[in-house]
Amino acid sequence: MVPNSTGIWKRSDTICTAKCLVITALVILINHLRTKKTIDTIENMLNEAVKHLKGELSEEDTFTTALDVNVDAYIPDSYIPNEYHKLDIYKRIAAIESEEEMDDMIEELIDRFGDIPKKVELLLEVARLKNLAHQAYVTEVTQKGVTYTFRMYEKAKIHVERIPDLLKQFPEALSFKADVSDPKFIYQKKKKTKRGEVENPIEVVKKVLIGIKGLLD
Repeated sequence: MVPNSTGIWKRSDTICTAKCLVITALVILINHLRTKKTIDTIENMLNEAVKHLKGELSEEDTFTTALDVNVDAYIPDSYIPNEYHKLDIYKRIAAIESEEEMDDMIEELIDRFGDIPKKVELLLEVARLKNLAHQAYVTEVTQKGVTYTFRMYEKAKIHVERIPDLLKQFPEALSFKADVSDPKFIYQKKKKTKRGEVENPIEVVKKVLIGIKGLLD
């Protein structure tokens, strides 16, 4: 494709205009609603829209995965001041689907912006968890205090006979609600750790997701 006389790509006049408007709106949203849940929702919507435009939606992509846990993960202004660049990095982090892509992103962040701060490292970990959750056919992971809910895609093809063994891996902590319209696992630690410490949300979610993914093999 070549640009027309106005400098706009012939095939994408409408799409380019729409994309500019969407990006502008998203920048404003992120500026004024700088919360983990808002950014997570925006990332999901943007990624799904891109896949629709590219015609890349597969059966596994007929559902989206959202993750909302108590982790202070975001890109601070001190690391990437430019809002357009920041939005681009948010979008690309949310689209990461492999460790190779994750390594490439980490290398690029260091090259372009310097050493990665802790909050951005956590953002990358959250991206890993979202990808793992999607692979496990989990549509939503939410945390409320010490309770974690893992909602399953209703069409997930899991080996239900393996569920009892999974629950045994988390004695007195993990349960399964076999609701046809809303199947979900619920994790709630009944006892404190030996040191009385609060469990790390990322570690909790990761362990449970690995277990749930094992139901699909």
